[in-house]
Amino acid sequence: MTRLRNEIVVEAPAEAVWEVVAHRFDRMGEWATAIEASTALAGAPGTQGAPVAGRVCRTGVRLVPEVAETIVAYDEVGRTLTYEATSGMPGFVRQARNRWQVTALDGGRSRVAFNAQLEVRGLFGWLARRVLLARVGRSGGQVLDDLKHFVERGEPTPRKRPGADPVLAVGVWPTTRLLRAELRANAVFSLVCGVVLMGAGWWLAEPWGLGPVGAPPLAGVGLAGFGLLLAWLAAQPVRVLRRGAVAVIVADGAWVAGSVIVVVLGGLPVPGAVAVGVAAAVVAGVAVGQVAGL
Repeated sequence: MTRLRNEIVVEAPAEAVWEVVAHRFDRMGEWATAIEASTALAGAPGTQGAPVAGRVCRTGVRLVPEVAETIVAYDEVGRTLTYEATSGMPGFVRQARNRWQVTALDGGRSRVAFNAQLEVRGLFGWLARRVLLARVGRSGGQVLDDLKHFVERGEPTPRKRPGADPVLAVGVWPTTRLLRAELRANAVFSLVCGVVLMGAGWWLAEPWGLGPVGAPPLAGVGLAGFGLLLAWLAAQPVRVLRRGAVAVIVADGAWVAGSVIVVVLGGLPVPGAVAVGVAAAVVAGVAVGQVAGL
């Protein structure tokens, strides 16, 4: 399980902050940019002292359009609140739990800490973990900024207002940095594999069960050419970059699927099966990164 922590100092008494975080838990949609709207979860609170059982949040995100969050721990005196997503999350997320803590610094200031716990399962969860952590870390910081603005000024942040600039709402400027970086990583890996196969494929073909002697070097030529194409694509303007990246992701997916079939049904010797499997895992990883970059 991975834990992330964000905190912020709010120029307001702890009681005022706690009122928004805890007593109005089901109304987070009033001030949080990431939540389009929120309502109380049906049913009586399952945790002693909690104001509501939980909330249902509408996010506007296609992957998780609506998430139900249930309060699992509540301490009115210590001003701590823990809740976890109980429905609406992707299947590869085993657990998503958040803990709020409000601490009084003096009569007019308080510290708010936001701790996120994320646990994934399965191959796809492992591959998507880095992207998820980046998203959770960024959104956690944004939620605290939204809370600070709302408590101190009595109104939602400009990002939350109707008709707000999409860039302002997201909190980051559009960038192709991640997509270009993943394409370059793919290019380097393809070039290295291609060169190795061209140089050593003649000797690896038989012991690794990779087909006729000439097959690995021929595949190496294709991989090296693919690597050069990726390096060229990574330097292109945005429109060409994004269109080409879609085709690359499809090609990477086909490579991974073909590798799985070869490993499962091909009867390869152990060294060959390991090599094909490791290469497929790396390709799958950069494919996920490229999807995130889009």
